[in-house]
Amino acid sequence: MPVRHQTAGHPVEMVLQAYGACLSIGYAMNAAVRGIKLDDIKIDLEGEIDLPGSWASSTEKMNMAKLPGFKNITVNVKIKSQTDKKTLQELHQHVIGTSPVGVTLSRPVAIKATLEV
Repeated sequence: MPVRHQTAGHPVEMVLQAYGACLSIGYAMNAAVRGIKLDDIKIDLEGEIDLPGSWASSTEKMNMAKLPGFKNITVNVKIKSQTDKKTLQELHQHVIGTSPVGVTLSRPVAIKATLEV
């Protein structure tokens, strides 16, 4: 069987990409509303993930510590601006606290899945 190489991001990488995009929009929009000029912004995201749990062949119930998915996500934001540090820190706290993707990642979300055959 030929080996196929993935040409698109892995789905869990897309989760980080979605969070990064959400944060980028949040910084741009909230800075504009507050009259803050951002010269440059760089957002690095890193996640610790346990993928083996996704492929478990065992039917035994997994405890929360063994569930597949991100265990933690680290965000490092670098902003270049002539604005004072206190104002940028306030902007940062607001954006992190109101990011729809970040809020979704930070709490349990009820998922209802159906199957039609």
